[in-house]
Amino acid sequence: MSMSCKLPVFLLAAALLCAPSAQAREAGGFEFPEQAQASGQPVSLVGVGVRTKWMMTIYGMGAYQKTVKQQASWLVQSDEPKMLWLHMARGIS
Repeated sequence: MSMSCKLPVFLLAAALLCAPSAQAREAGGFEFPEQAQASGQPVSLVGVGVRTKWMMTIYGMGAYQKTVKQQASWLVQSDEPKMLWLHMARGIS
């Protein structure tokens, strides 16, 4: 993956990991389970976030990883099961 492709992923991961701990399961009205399956292995919720555009919620996202670490660089660079779970609030055509 080129450096130009890693930067947006890194910024997204950093935003998700900086979410307040009081919202560890909920983001913008969307619920995210604490545990999920990725590649047949259990992964844990490490952060949630919401994407808005023009004051409208577009989607809620949860980041999951096998090893729970609070470092965005670990989430991007690790070679282990991980997953981004999107709850779309708007239809896509």
